[in-house]
Amino acid sequence: MRKEFLLIILLCLSVLTKAQLTTYYYSENNKKAEGQLTQGIEQGLWKFWDVKGNLIQEVTYKDGQFNGPYVSYHENGKKKEEGSFDYNHLHGSFKAWYDNGNLSSEGYYKFGIKDSIWTFFYEQGGKYESGKYKNDLRNGEWLSWYQDESKKSTINYTENKAEISQFYDRKGTLILENGNGSFEDFYANGNPKERGTYKANIQEGKWISYNSDGYKISEGNYIGGEKKGVWIFYHSNGQPLSTGNYSADKKEGQWLNYYDNSNPSKTITYQNDMETGEYLEYFKDGGLSTKGNYTEGARNGLWKWYFKNGKPDFEGSFMNDKRHGIWKFYWPDYESVEYTGEYSADEKTGEWTFFYRNNEVWKKGNYLNGKKSGLWTYFAENGNKVMEGSFENGLESGVWQAWYDDGSVKSIGNFKEGKMIGSWKGWFENFKVNFEGSYIDNLKDSEWKHYYPSGKIELIENYKNGISNGMRIYYFENGNKKEEGNYIDGDKTGPWTFNWENGQKQLECTFVKNRQDGKVISYHEIGTIESIRYFKGGQANGTWEFYGKREGELLQKIKYKNGVKLE
Repeated sequence: MRKEFLLIILLCLSVLTKAQLTTYYYSENNKKAEGQLTQGIEQGLWKFWDVKGNLIQEVTYKDGQFNGPYVSYHENGKKKEEGSFDYNHLHGSFKAWYDNGNLSSEGYYKFGIKDSIWTFFYEQGGKYESGKYKNDLRNGEWLSWYQDESKKSTINYTENKAEISQFYDRKGTLILENGNGSFEDFYANGNPKERGTYKANIQEGKWISYNSDGYKISEGNYIGGEKKGVWIFYHSNGQPLSTGNYSADKKEGQWLNYYDNSNPSKTITYQNDMETGEYLEYFKDGGLSTKGNYTEGARNGLWKWYFKNGKPDFEGSFMNDKRHGIWKFYWPDYESVEYTGEYSADEKTGEWTFFYRNNEVWKKGNYLNGKKSGLWTYFAENGNKVMEGSFENGLESGVWQAWYDDGSVKSIGNFKEGKMIGSWKGWFENFKVNFEGSYIDNLKDSEWKHYYPSGKIELIENYKNGISNGMRIYYFENGNKKEEGNYIDGDKTGPWTFNWENGQKQLECTFVKNRQDGKVISYHEIGTIESIRYFKGGQANGTWEFYGKREGELLQKIKYKNGVKLE
């Protein structure tokens, strides 16, 4: 018997540990990923697709980690990368391809770090450069070639620092040797990339760099490998981006910045490569947008921001790059304050006041450590209070009360840590009760009542944890019931009755989990039967009968089965 019991256990374990093919989908019939899961952990080969249905990756797992062969694909189906993982680290030989199928690079990884010889290729074919890596850094001699396979350069790396031994121009002339001479590099399309001079492997004199479209990126002078004097940087369309002076590779003095339409964008003053002094910023189509001062790279003193029409947007002071003191924010197209208050170390503190456009107070209250704290009061434009309550640590707390614009009470209730709790009650402007009920942690709970402005009951409903549970009754204002039925966990359940305003029945039916089920009878407003219908699980089923207003006047019969009308 014990052997049989042990056999049963082993069989159960084998079922539990057996790998199961699992598929994930973006949507129906649109695969996202597929592979084997064993006890919820990825094992073996997994495949991944993009939202268009293209296979983008095949990778092998072991115990939920990448381990084994790996292949990724371009959108056109051609290989993108191929290698192997050793517990989430690329390890061993590795190849990458352009989307045209040509080899992009090949080399070797050692536990996720480039190691040994790597070779890179042009997109149209042919070697671009080749050399060794050590601990993910270029090391030793690296060779490069032009696309026509003629030699381009020999560069030696020590701890990723480059020393150019030889550099040839496109005609095969040696123009730089042992770190001395002219340097000229090109893009694959033949456009120049960079031009300049090296002395003892240090950039010297004028250097110009270009983008692949042939426009300048930057130009300026080096002295001893450091930027010196006037430098100009450019937008991709060739228009100036910024210009100013360098001293010992650090920005000094006033720098001018421009938009790509040549209008000024910023004026910044530097000292020892840090912003110091006046800062001005402009809108692209002209006009000052920001004005302030820097001290050793940090904003300090009064700063102002402007709308495009030149009127103030907001203003305030900084202390060591943090907002400090009184700040003011203005309404657009006006010079009146929208809200104002104090900052301390970049956090709101003390009283803050918010205004309507007519300068009347909208709301006011205090902040502590950047969060609302204590009493906050809200006003209508006529100056009357419309809401008032307290905050604690940025969350509503205690009694909150609301008023209509004329000063009459609108609602009263309680908060705890930002959530409505306990009894809540509301009134119409005529002082009649509007609603009354209770909350638990922001969720309606127990019986709720709603009234018409006349004071007559409109609705009685019941909640549990914010979900309808129990009897719900709607009333017409004349006191007649409008509808009546029961909810269980948010679903209409059991008998429901709907009535005309004159008190006559309009409809009686039964719900099962929010779906009509069984016999449904509807009535004309005069009390005669209008129809007899049948449902099963929310679908029309059986023979439906329709009647005129005269009692017993059968007009039509229709048969249904599982929601389908039968001939």
